[in-house]
Amino acid sequence: FSNYYILYCLVVMALTAISEWHERLAFLQGLLLDHQSQELNLLNKELERIAHEDALTGIANRRSFDVAASKEWDRALRDKQSLTILLLDVDFFKRINDSYGHQTGDLVLKQVALALRESVRESDVVCRWGGEEFALFLPKCALDDAERIAEKIRQHIEELALHEAFY
Repeated sequence: FSNYYILYCLVVMALTAISEWHERLAFLQGLLLDHQSQELNLLNKELERIAHEDALTGIANRRSFDVAASKEWDRALRDKQSLTILLLDVDFFKRINDSYGHQTGDLVLKQVALALRESVRESDVVCRWGGEEFALFLPKCALDDAERIAEKIRQHIEELALHEAFY
């Protein structure tokens, strides 16, 4: 009888150990899955940012322009509000690239993009539309206000004195 009792206890202990091992394994797999899920979410956010941000200037890219155009247009129609779109082009940009090189051209684009961001309201959208072309969406912006913002942008870019440095 005692031999059966000892054998029974050993079997129960072995089953308990196996059960605990499975529980620990499941717990660790759950932790690993949570970690991988968090990492995947971070990578997806980074991919989303990369997909909608111009790598050179750090502002919205052409894809974002298309999304913003649709969204802002629909919002303007729905709310019966004005929507101003400004398209800007850096004058003589090809001359800068040809004379001073593409690194200098990139620096000019970065400075212009920063000037645009600093010149508009928080609710406005600044996009790099093409090579040296930029687009701005100014929602709920009356014509007079749009003219003031455009002039502010022009002055801000003029203060960069790019024309003196490169022309």
